[in-house]
Amino acid sequence: MSVSHCMGRALKIARLPVGRWADEIAKLPEACEHADCGAPRSCRQRIRAYLDIQRGILRDRPAPARGRR
Repeated sequence: MSVSHCMGRALKIARLPVGRWADEIAKLPEACEHADCGAPRSCRQRIRAYLDIQRGILRDRPAPARGRR
């Protein structure tokens, strides 16, 4: 399954600050080096879609209460 080729890259980018994600995605090749990847979406598109979901999760997560652990 092609998404497995992309997931390592996606997780590596996800560990960076959100503000750097777009630049890191732009550095990815449009075409995957794996023959079973790229249809119907490229790795770059798959990673962007995954990180868009992660960004939404981070945005919607409630802030921790101050002074509590």
